Amino acid sequence: MKIIGAGLAGLLAGNILRKMQPVIIEKANSLPNNHTALLRHRENKIAEATAIHFQKVKVQKAICETVDGKQRITTTPNIIHMNNYSMKVTGGYHNRSIGNLDPVERYIAPPDFIKLLSHGLDIRYGQDFKITKTKSKCPIISTMPMPVIANMVGVKLNFDFEYREITVLSCDIAGVDIDLYQTVYFPSPTTKIYRASITGNRFIIEHIGSNIIPENVQWFKDDYLKDILQYAFGISSNKIYFDNFSLKNNKYGKIKNVNSQERKDFIKYLTDKHNIYSLGRYATWRNILLDDVHNDVFVIKKLIESNGYITR
Repeated sequence: MKIIGAGLAGLLAGNILRKMQPVIIEKANSLPNNHTALLRHRENKIAEATAIHFQKVKVQKAICETVDGKQRITTTPNIIHMNNYSMKVTGGYHNRSIGNLDPVERYIAPPDFIKLLSHGLDIRYGQDFKITKTKSKCPIISTMPMPVIANMVGVKLNFDFEYREITVLSCDIAGVDIDLYQTVYFPSPTTKIYRASITGNRFIIEHIGSNIIPENVQWFKDDYLKDILQYAFGISSNKIYFDNFSLKNNKYGKIKNVNSQERKDFIKYLTDKHNIYSLGRYATWRNILLDDVHNDVFVIKKLIESNGYITR
């Protein structure tokens, strides 16, 4: 078995399907480790499947709205909040998580989750994946984005792949004792920030777009972050400083839904024609959580074992 891509979806599949001795093909020369957006799990099943301990926490949520040019925190979402947020992150109007701000229990993976997932897996770095004209004899699990693999197999789909790039800035909050699990949504179209979260002492700010770095980088790292902490979370201290910065862009950060039946037909075509099984939100081009990817791995396992296919 081959798995294309050593991102979260590929590594998770590699762990769950270890008995099939998968070879993971990765184009980069090292682990991509490119998932820096907020990652919290609704269930503990990934921890159980991978034998990696997750921490159970309670997450508090709120909205930072702009009223008369000033920021105000509320825990009561309304239709305007929901629609503004949806348009901001997807370019359309859909139900989003901002609609429910009740405290929730979540499971948090350790900071070195990706490294732990990769342990013991046969990962071949610096290799390109090429699709042959003949059907592969061994099953292939692809995590490549659907528009990329459609181009590789020469299939023109009857819909456009619409997406929005995101930029994720994350860092540690240091200098004060912080152990919080909180998220604040920003539905206002006047700011590029759409969500800011604290996970333990890790501060994660997610932005729509790619050009968010001002010329004065030091100001960006100090005053910018302290301002968000103060007006969105109410945390202020002259002892606070920030450490362990990470700034990453994700081209397919937010994807827009496409025609469901055509999407499923193409996924089935890849399996029937090339013995390729699509896995992950980009490969199947639908908005899902990593918990859903976990479920899909077991579906693919059954399909491979039965040599059949059920369109998802």
